[in-house]
Amino acid sequence: MIRIVFFGTDTFATTILNELVSVPDIQILSVITRPDKPAGRGNKVEPPLIKKFAEQHSVPVLQFLKLKDTAIEQLRKLNADAFVVAEYGLLIPSAVLDISPHGVLNVHPSLLPRYRGASPISSALLNGDTETGVSIMLLDAEMDHGPILAQERCAIDEHDTAPTLEAKLGRLGAALLIKTLPEWVARKMQPREQNHAQATFCKKLTRESGRIGWTQSAEYIHRMWRAYLPWPGIFTMWGEKRLKIVIASPSTGLRVDPAKQSNENRPGTPFLTPEKQLAIACGTGALIVERLQLEGKKELDAAAFLRGYPAFVDTKLD
Repeated sequence: MIRIVFFGTDTFATTILNELVSVPDIQILSVITRPDKPAGRGNKVEPPLIKKFAEQHSVPVLQFLKLKDTAIEQLRKLNADAFVVAEYGLLIPSAVLDISPHGVLNVHPSLLPRYRGASPISSALLNGDTETGVSIMLLDAEMDHGPILAQERCAIDEHDTAPTLEAKLGRLGAALLIKTLPEWVARKMQPREQNHAQATFCKKLTRESGRIGWTQSAEYIHRMWRAYLPWPGIFTMWGEKRLKIVIASPSTGLRVDPAKQSNENRPGTPFLTPEKQLAIACGTGALIVERLQLEGKKELDAAAFLRGYPAFVDTKLD
C-alpha cells in the first residue's frame, strides 16, 4: 500500500483524483487544497471543486492559505510515502519538498520542458500544436524544473478546446501516475534531467488575455476561442461596452484586403456574408459569429442580437 497526500484544486486535479480513489494499492491520506473563496455574481463563498469531490468520497481535506508553520506540522504528521501535486496553484516550498521520503511528484499537462508555467493546455491550443502530453516530474525549488520520471504523448484534435483537452490529459496523467508511483516508491526508476536549454514558458491567464486583436488571422482568433474556454473567453469592445464572442468559427474563404474600404475588408468590422451569417473581418479571413453577449445583457444567437442591435453591422470593434 502506497500512502500519498494529494495537492490540487480544480478540474485537472479532480480528474486525476477521480481515478486514484478506486486504486486499491493507493491510500489517499488527505487532499490539500486552497481555502474556499467568493465566486459568481453573488460572491457566494464556494469550496474548490476538488474539495467537493473529496468529501463525496470520504477523503479528508485540509485547506491552507500558505504552506508554512502549522501546515508543515500537519503534513509531517500524515506520515505519507509521497506527495502528489496536480494543478495546486501555490508554490510548494522547500520545507514541504523534504517531508516525504519519496519526494513530491507533479503531474504537469505538457511535455516538459515545453510549457513550464500556469497555462500549458491553453498555450498548446493557442500555438496550434498538434501534439502535447503529460509529464510526471519531481518538484524542486524552481518552477516545473525538476527531473522527469515519465511522459506520455497525446494528439490534439482540431476540434479540441481547453476543457476537452484538459479532460483527456487528466485521464492520461492519472493512468501514468498510477503506473509510475509503485515503480518510483520501489526505487526502480531513474529520474531524467530536463533539457533546460529547450525550456519554454507560459504565463498565468488574466481577463485581458482574451482581448481580440482583429489584425490577427481568423484562424488565430479561433485558436484563442478554443484555448480560453471557459475563462477568460474572448472579447472585443463595441464602443464602451465589452462584447464577448461566445461561439465562433473561422472562414478562410472570406478574404480581407485592408486597402479596400468596403465594410467586409476592414479588420474589426462586422458584416453579413452572402448567406446572411454575421461575420467580423480579421487580418486574414473572417470570424463567423454564432453567439455573442454584450456587457450587462444576456447571451444571444447572432440573428437575435442583430434584431436588437441592427446598427452593429458596419461599425468598428476594438
